[in-house]
Amino acid sequence: MRHVSIGSTDVYIAPIPPDAEAELLPAATPAALAAIAGVKSVRRRCELLATWALAEAVFGSGTVIGHDTLGAPFIAGRKTHISISHCADCVVIAASEKCVVGVDAEVWRPQLLRVRDRFLTPAEAVLPMSRAALLQAWTVKEAVYKAAMMPGLSFQEIHLPLPGSRWAVADGAARLTFRIEPVELSPLRAITLVTP
Repeated sequence: MRHVSIGSTDVYIAPIPPDAEAELLPAATPAALAAIAGVKSVRRRCELLATWALAEAVFGSGTVIGHDTLGAPFIAGRKTHISISHCADCVVIAASEKCVVGVDAEVWRPQLLRVRDRFLTPAEAVLPMSRAALLQAWTVKEAVYKAAMMPGLSFQEIHLPLPGSRWAVADGAARLTFRIEPVELSPLRAITLVTP
C-alpha cells in the first residue's frame, strides 16, 4: 500500500494482485463476501475484494463500506468523507475528516479516444491532448462528478481547469469549484484527487 497526504486528505493506493481472488478471498470478511455475492465478473470481484482489503488496512479490522442514497461510499460508524476508485491494476481510497473528496484512477484504454467528444466540452475537445492529458481529463471529470454529489450532472457540465489553474468547475444545479490534485500521472495511468 502506498500512502500520499495532500492537505487534509489521505490517499491510499494498493495494487490489485494478478490473482486477486485467490489471494484475497481467504482473508475476506463476511461483509466483503456479501459485497461480491452474485457478482459474475471475475474482474469486478477482484476489484471489490481489493477495495475491502484496502479499507480494512486503512480503517481497521471489521471495517464495513456502505453507500448512501446517491451511491457515495462511506465507512459505517465513521464521519470520515471517503471516495473510492479502481482500475485494471489498483484500488484507491481518498479519506478526509474535514471535507468531501473525490478520487478517480484510470489506466490508458483506446476507448478514451473514441468517447472523448462525449466527456469533453466542445471547447476542450478541440484542444490537442496527449495520452496523459486525456487520462487526466477523464479522471478529473470522474473525481469532480463523485465529489459534486449532484444527480444528473453530466461530464459536459464539468469544466477542466484553465491552463495554469488547479480549479475545475461543475455547472449543474449549482456552480461548484474543486481543487485538482494529480496524485499520479503518466501516459499509462492517472490518479486524480479533487477537494472543494
